Amino acid sequence: MMTIKNLIFDWGGVLTIGRYTPSLVAELQKISEHVLDVDRVDGLVCQMDSGKLSYLDFCTAIVNMGVEDSSEKIDLAFKSAIKWNSNLVSKLNKFKIFNLYILSNNNPKNVEILKNDFSSLLDNFKGIYFSCEYKMTKPNSSFFELMLHDADILAEESIFVDDKEKNILAASRLGFKAILFISNEQLEKDLNSLAQA
Repeated sequence: MMTIKNLIFDWGGVLTIGRYTPSLVAELQKISEHVLDVDRVDGLVCQMDSGKLSYLDFCTAIVNMGVEDSSEKIDLAFKSAIKWNSNLVSKLNKFKIFNLYILSNNNPKNVEILKNDFSSLLDNFKGIYFSCEYKMTKPNSSFFELMLHDADILAEESIFVDDKEKNILAASRLGFKAILFISNEQLEKDLNSLAQA
């Protein structure tokens, strides 16, 4: 029986609260003269996540939608949209019985913010894999496989936590023990069950 050695977290919706794009749109709406289409903005964010769209091109697109042409205000909107799951983040030390990793679909501006302003939080993780830096996203199996190869770990010895079912299913097919994140309480209960199995 394999021993669980690794705990891999998604970022948005797990280490942070709720879906990121609606939070970002709410912040951008404060500097927009028109009502923003959440689905349209989400499509642009997804393109950034996969490395197909630069942050500069994203800014140009949303300015064309009516967002104020202010790089400082747009940057601030990205930062303000990050709502940490402080209860879970505060317990990261408790989880260090495992090797901790992040595997996240994320965009260049958020990655810049995280590395510049939250480096001490990122220091908790042995490895961090942001999609925009590898030009691949979950649930693509190649992204999971890249992480496994780079970190030199086995899926069977790893627990993957994500708030999206499609990513959980993809991880399970590769042999990960996978937990669909619903709440902090449920996560701790499921982690205890899997770690003792």
